[in-house]
Amino acid sequence: MTAYTRQTDLIPRGGIRASNTRRGRVAKADVPAPSPVEEQPKSLPAEAVEAAPKADSEGMRLVVILFIASLLFPMVTKVGPLVLFPYRVFLVVMFIPLFIRLVSRRAGGILLIDWCMMASTLWAGIALATNHPVGQIIDTFGIYTLEFFGAYLIGRIGVRSAADFMAMVRLAFIVIVFLVPFAVIEALTNKNILLDLMPSSIKDTNQGVRLGFNRAQTIFAHSIHYGVFCSLLLGVTWYAFHPEKPILRIVLTFPIVAFSTFLSLATGALIAFNVQFLLILWEVIMKPIRQRWVIFGWLSVAGYIFVDIMATKSPFHTIVAKLAFSQTSAYNRILIFDHGMKNIMANPWLGLGMNDWVRPSFMSSSTDNFWLLIAMRYGIPGFALFAIAVFLIMRRASRVPLTDPLDRACRAGFLTAMGGLIISGGTVDYWKGMLAFMMFFIGSGVWLFSGGANTTPPAPEEPDEDTLRRQS
Repeated sequence: MTAYTRQTDLIPRGGIRASNTRRGRVAKADVPAPSPVEEQPKSLPAEAVEAAPKADSEGMRLVVILFIASLLFPMVTKVGPLVLFPYRVFLVVMFIPLFIRLVSRRAGGILLIDWCMMASTLWAGIALATNHPVGQIIDTFGIYTLEFFGAYLIGRIGVRSAADFMAMVRLAFIVIVFLVPFAVIEALTNKNILLDLMPSSIKDTNQGVRLGFNRAQTIFAHSIHYGVFCSLLLGVTWYAFHPEKPILRIVLTFPIVAFSTFLSLATGALIAFNVQFLLILWEVIMKPIRQRWVIFGWLSVAGYIFVDIMATKSPFHTIVAKLAFSQTSAYNRILIFDHGMKNIMANPWLGLGMNDWVRPSFMSSSTDNFWLLIAMRYGIPGFALFAIAVFLIMRRASRVPLTDPLDRACRAGFLTAMGGLIISGGTVDYWKGMLAFMMFFIGSGVWLFSGGANTTPPAPEEPDEDTLRRQS
C-alpha cells in the first residue's frame, strides 16, 4: 500500500492563489480545497525526480486529443492480414516521433520504468517468435507493440504537466457525457445506435440481460471495456476535474461516472469503481491522520488474514464469489485463475504465445484476467518487467514531494484510478482500444516525477519595513 502514501495532499482549506508562472496555470485563480495539506519535504531526494528539461506540452496536448478522439471510432479497415482501427493508424504515425522525443530526453530522460516497458515489449516478441514461425507473428507483434508501448508513449510524452493531465481528464469526461444517452437507449432497447451508424464498425455483441437491463457496450469492443473506461474516471474526476470547484464532484462528475459504470453491468467495472470509492472515502474520513495509508495497508493485510482464517476457501475465491454478479461467473473466474496458473508454471519463461491454453473441455478460451494472460502468453519475465514498471510509477508518484496543489490533486486522482485499474485487471482482459487507453493512462502519470511537476519549495516572502523595524 506504499503507492498510496500522500496520494491526496491537496489544497489548504483557505485556498491558494495559483500564479501563471507554470505552464497552463490560470493566472491568479483562487483554488479552494477540501482538506489541509500535509507538510512536504523541504528538499528533494536525488532518486525521487529526474532532473530534466520541460517538454513543450502545449504542442503535445493536441497529440493526446487526437489519440482519445481516434478511440471513439471503432471502424475496421483490413490491409492484407492487418486489421486496422483509427487509433492503430494514429499510433503507427506517432510511434517513431514519440520514441525520438523519449531518447532525446525531451520528456525527462529515459527512466528505469521506460527500460522495463521496452524490455517487456521485446520479451513478448521473443516469446511469440519462440512459439510461432516468425512470418506468422510479425503483424501480431507489431500491433501489440503499438497498443502496449506505443500507447504508453502517448501518455508518457504527451502529458507533461498538471494542465495537460487535467485537460486529458476533462476530455475523457466529455466522452462519457456524450455516451450516456446512447448507453441508456442500449440498456433499455438493446439497440447500439453508434455502431449502427458507423460504416465497417466492430460487431455489436449481445451480452445478455442483468438486473432487467441490457448491458451497454457503446463504442467499445465489450460492455466490460465501456464500464472500466467509465469507472477509471472516478478517481481522476473527483480530484483533478476542477479542483477549484469541489461541488462539481458531488453534483456532476460522481453521479455521471457512477451511472455510466452501472449501465455496463460488468463485475470488473463495478469492482474498479468500488475500490476507488473506498480509497476516496478513506481519505475523506482519515485526512487528519498523517499515517492513514500505512494504517490502511495494515488493515488490508489483517482483513485478508481474517478472511483466510474464517472462510472455507481461499480469500481470492471468497472475494470473487462475493463480488461477482452470479455464482457461475465467479466460479468461471476461479477456474480461469487456477488453470491459468498451471499453464504459467508449465511454461514459465516464454509462455504460450498465441497458442490455446490447457483447460477442461467445458471451459471457453476467454481469459478474464489481464495480468494472468500477460504471463500466460509472454512468460513470467514479460509480466514481471511490466509489473515492475507499474509498481515504480505508483511508488515514485506517491513519494515525490510535490509543492504545487494542482500537481498534488492530479497525483491523488492518478493513484486512485490506478488502484481501480489494477484490481479490475484481475477480473477482465484488456484488448484493442481499451488496452491502448489503459497503457496511455499508465504513461500519463510519469510526469509527476520526471521533471514535469513542481518540486521546488516556495521562496519565503521578504518582510516589509514595519516587520523589520519591530524585529530590530
